Amino acid sequence: MKLDNLYIQALGSYLPEQRLTLQQATEEGYDSDDLASEVLESLDDYETIAVGGDLAPADMAVAAARAALAAADSKIAMLIHAQMFRQGPETWSPVGYLLRELGIDGATGFEVEQGANGVLAAVQLAAGWLAMAPDTSAALVTTALNAGSAYLDRFRSAGTKTIYGDGAAAAVLGRGSGIARVDSINSLMIPGLEGLCRGSAPLFDEGRVRQMVNLGERGREFVHEKGMEVMDLIKGATRIKVESAHQALSEAGVEPKDLAAVVHTHANPAVIDMSVMHPLGLDLARSSWSFGKTIGHVGAADHLLGLEHFITSGTVTEGDHVLLIGRANGCNFSSAVVTITTGTAIMP
Repeated sequence: MKLDNLYIQALGSYLPEQRLTLQQATEEGYDSDDLASEVLESLDDYETIAVGGDLAPADMAVAAARAALAAADSKIAMLIHAQMFRQGPETWSPVGYLLRELGIDGATGFEVEQGANGVLAAVQLAAGWLAMAPDTSAALVTTALNAGSAYLDRFRSAGTKTIYGDGAAAAVLGRGSGIARVDSINSLMIPGLEGLCRGSAPLFDEGRVRQMVNLGERGREFVHEKGMEVMDLIKGATRIKVESAHQALSEAGVEPKDLAAVVHTHANPAVIDMSVMHPLGLDLARSSWSFGKTIGHVGAADHLLGLEHFITSGTVTEGDHVLLIGRANGCNFSSAVVTITTGTAIMP
């Protein structure tokens, strides 16, 4: 989907100060015999992991949103919260909580569940809504994750040697001007692979205690049930992901070689290189991995956190093109191309 007048007017983030290192993880027993060796190998890839303690994801999202709102002179008319895993009590509305805590009146709110691609899904939905709203309207996108929940294991739940970190991110979207122009965005889904994140887990929990999330195990169950070759699955998923990237690049009129940077979910670096960077003919150093390895995979926040880091560090400047790309449960593949512009500052 090619876009003509959608801008990121401001970005905001929240990352807890606490960091977990490999040595600390080992001291806490993560090298015990019952732990797969690949977990320790993945810890070697990550330098540190952001840990939020008992701070609720919604409160992290509030902090990130306040930072974004402080940098944007915009009237928020809609909020979209991209949630990954539970954000609070069942039937509770994190959107209502966010709007109340932020003091935003007269706005509507929605929640999206698109896993690690949640922010890209929210931007895509906001683009359609803003196209029909008054010119002065703005949308606020938020997301947050605290992997310290009882049903998550930040070292094993994500699978593929990926470790969850805690934090939140927010973006104010509007028209006219901003810090980055969203040139194109798209999502492709392969329904036949929805079982990758389900495995043998029952669709109806029948009142049982919430099961521990282990996406790697569920993926192995799915592959075994379908009699698939893992490499064929990887090749197929990579093909669709790259197809999504090329579609977004084509709509934006940008060649892969023209990209100043690529923001991928903070998965294991081998996954990023094999499924995105190498197929596009780009070096891993042009990805956001050097930043991601210091905080972990912060769910749907990775795309905004990576983009903010590139901008605030001066890695990208006016006129540079950045590709945001990822894969999420569904099986959903999303890509967006943004061009860095002048306008509202990121920080107040």
